[in-house]
Order: sequence, then C-alpha cells, then structure tokens
Amino acid sequence: MRFRAFTGMGPEARGFDLARWLDAAAAIETELIELTTDLTEAQFHAPPRTGGWSIGHCIEHLILAGNALLPELDAALRRPNGAAQRVEQGRPYSWWQRKLLRYAESSGRLKLKTHQSSVPYLRRSINQTMAGFRDMHRELTRRACHLNGFDNRQARVRFPFAGWVRLSLAYSFDFVLAHERRHLHQAARVRHQLLDLPPRVEPKQSGSRPVR
Repeated sequence: MRFRAFTGMGPEARGFDLARWLDAAAAIETELIELTTDLTEAQFHAPPRTGGWSIGHCIEHLILAGNALLPELDAALRRPNGAAQRVEQGRPYSWWQRKLLRYAESSGRLKLKTHQSSVPYLRRSINQTMAGFRDMHRELTRRACHLNGFDNRQARVRFPFAGWVRLSLAYSFDFVLAHERRHLHQAARVRHQLLDLPPRVEPKQSGSRPVR
C-alpha cells in the first residue's frame, strides 16, 4: 500500500451526526494503516530529527488518552437527568464549539502540556500498537452508537488529560476525533522526515491564520 500525503483538516463538524462521525472515525483508522505501511520497527520508534515523539509514541498517546476517556463517557451516558430530550442529529454547534474543534485539530494551536497519564512511554511493536488503537477505537465507536439520536445537553464529559475541560456529551465525540487527527498530522510529519519526503502543508482555513 502506497503512503499518501494527508489532505489536511478533516471535514468540519457543524453538529453531531452519527453517520458522519462513523465515516470520520473509519478514515482515521485507514490513515493510520497507510501511515505505518512499510515502516520498519526502528523507523516506527525513531524520534524526529527536531526532537519530540516518534510515530509509535504519537499513536500510544492516543491509546492512553482514549482509554482514559472511556469511563468518563460511560458516566455521562448513564447519568440520569430530567432535562434529557430527543433532538435531531446534526443540531448546530455554536461558533465557539466549531472554533475549538479547529484549534484542537491544528497542530500549531492550542498548545497544552500533556497530562502525565497520557504521556507515552511504552515501546510496543507496530502490530501491538495498532491492535491497541483498534481496540480503543472499537470501544469509542460502541459508545458513540449509544447516543442513538439523544443529546443530553446537561451532561458534561470530563477530560482526564485536561481536568478543566468539560464538554457536552455528543460534542465530546467530535472533539476526540479532532484530537486524533492532530496527532496523525504530527506522526505524518515524522514519517516525512524519516523518509525525506516533501513536508505536507496544511491548507489554510477560511478566516484563520496560517499554521506555523
């Protein structure tokens, strides 16, 4: 399988829609397979020349963050609340929610110190790492399907790797994918360095500053 350059930011989520979310989650898994295609174990674990995480550690970070979030999603999904109501999927996100998704995905913005619980330290094989990601994603997908068109706007999800962040339940699933794409871009840049490919330039977003 030939590696292709990523096309930049994912499709903008203007409201939670399960079918769109499932497609976006599947696209991330496909891109991860392409990203690791033909890499040796040494390349998978090699840090970039400029310093930072290896491809393996980028993916391991996503596994740690995703697995830590699953219990928080469970708590929000089962939390009783009389204000719960049925809404149409695709209810528009507010402008600040859409902006936060763009910032979460763009590797040049929203710089946050990685919480100790999600700092990658394992050095697992490519197959083991990919299996760990698939297992985490399968559990995440199962919980997304439990939304089933219901949006409890009173329910909030606490993000364990950023304790001050509490997002509405349905929106949290789109935020997770934005965070995953952020580190896909990071891992892709490492691969470009390792294989001396031309660097990928993220396209400018309308009304936003260039990514540095």
